[in-house]
Amino acid sequence: MQDVNLNKYSTNAKNEVSQGIAECDTAEHKVIALQQQIVKLNEVIANLEDAIQIKDSQLKSAHHEKGRSLAEVKKQKRCNRNLKQQLDDERYFHQREKDYFTEEMQRYRTRYISSVSKFEQQQQRKELEQTQDILKKENKQLKGELANKNAITYNLCIKFLRMKHAKDTLRYKLDQLLHEHLLVMVEMMEKLDEARKELNLIVSKKFQEPLPLSKAKFLQVVQRNNRLMYENATLKTQVHLLIQKLKSNVQKPKKINVDATIIEKLSTQRSARYVRGNYKNDVHVKILDHELLQIQRSLSRCTFNVKSNFYITFFPDFTEIRTKYIQNIRVLMSSIFLGQF
Repeated sequence: MQDVNLNKYSTNAKNEVSQGIAECDTAEHKVIALQQQIVKLNEVIANLEDAIQIKDSQLKSAHHEKGRSLAEVKKQKRCNRNLKQQLDDERYFHQREKDYFTEEMQRYRTRYISSVSKFEQQQQRKELEQTQDILKKENKQLKGELANKNAITYNLCIKFLRMKHAKDTLRYKLDQLLHEHLLVMVEMMEKLDEARKELNLIVSKKFQEPLPLSKAKFLQVVQRNNRLMYENATLKTQVHLLIQKLKSNVQKPKKINVDATIIEKLSTQRSARYVRGNYKNDVHVKILDHELLQIQRSLSRCTFNVKSNFYITFFPDFTEIRTKYIQNIRVLMSSIFLGQF
């Protein structure tokens, strides 16, 4: 039993020693942490003391500057009082001088008025009346001139309004005429299309039949003449354009003599080239078909586009040339197929 009790006491003692050691360790850690905090607090206190010293020095300097500024303000107030007193004294002195000079001027004025005679006053009145009459006459003349100018401007305004109204009416009439002209041109184009279709039908029917050599040659000559007429018309339009450009070019006025001989030379050169190129080969039925297609293309070239009425506006003779060209084609084709040539 005693051994058991001793064991219990030994175990209890060991436990208490271990607990005491653990408490000592924690206490030591706490002490170390507290020492570190104390060091930090000492550093903070030192920093605060330095800051307090700096602020004290700043306050001393501010107080010193405040005393200086107060001294300067007192000096400035004294100077301002002295200046104000001087200004008041000068003002009083100048006011007395002004009063004295005004009194002197008033005395001299009364003397001058009393010295002026009645005769001089009458002369002054007459001069004033004459100037007044002259001014009245000038005013009347100016009023008359203004009335005349107002009448002229009124008449000019009326004329301008009449001209504007006439211009508007003419523009409206021109627009109506242009619309009617375009409608007529549309109808003419429809008729031309119908005539071209009829001509194509007749030509297609007639060309299906065999043609002799003489008629083929004559057809070739007709085609050449038609092409020459078409080229002449295009050349005329180009010449007309060039003449208009030369007339409109005012900055560089240069005269270009476009004679009919030049146009004839160009047309003869083109016709000679055409004859040389076409009379080298023999005439055959296939050539006639090809020539018929070319005639149709030339007719389609001569067709008129209603949207772009360029040739009507700038070349009024172009429609006559085109109608003559189509009429000649119809006559020659009818003479070919009916044997009247």
